[in-house]
Amino acid sequence: MTNIQPHNEVSTPLSAKDDAAKTNALIAYCLMAVGFFTSIFWLVGAVWAMVKKGDAADTIYEDHLQTSSKYFGGALALALLAFS
Repeated sequence: MTNIQPHNEVSTPLSAKDDAAKTNALIAYCLMAVGFFTSIFWLVGAVWAMVKKGDAADTIYEDHLQTSSKYFGGALALALLAFS
């Protein structure tokens, strides 16, 4: 038999800045997900992520908004190459 110890991790509540960054990241993700079906929302979600990236500085969600912006830039470059 294995001796499994329960994992008792106490989560700390998010600060107001972290909570706002989380909300902004979720908005960007949702807009970009809807953008798979209607491309204008993909653009709006990417712009949202770029604009809110500065607000998320020094939060645990900063990387999410940076990555969304990077993926948008790469996908846009590939789309321009494909259509040229």
